[in-house]
Amino acid sequence: MYEYVCVCTCVCTRVCTPSLSHLPALSPFFSQMFRESQQLVQEEFAAETQREREAQQRVIKKQVHRHLDMCQNTIARMMHIQVALAFDAFYERIEDKKSRTAT
Repeated sequence: MYEYVCVCTCVCTRVCTPSLSHLPALSPFFSQMFRESQQLVQEEFAAETQREREAQQRVIKKQVHRHLDMCQNTIARMMHIQVALAFDAFYERIEDKKSRTAT
């Protein structure tokens, strides 16, 4: 058999796309089949990348909603405390005024 030698210009250690020019007597059928399979792999990779991106977007959206809910609950609790303190101060003023007018 033929030993595959990388003839591409990259200097990476990853698997690179082989050039068909150094393989002797490769029929056009196999060349076409190779191109189609290469295109299919690229399409599958693109689809998988898109699915991962959508999953990440769902997680991000879920986290954003969770943080917004926490903030809304915190603000509602702070408002409740503020209103309760204001009502207590109002009630004390009324009681003070009643006690001053009663004596």
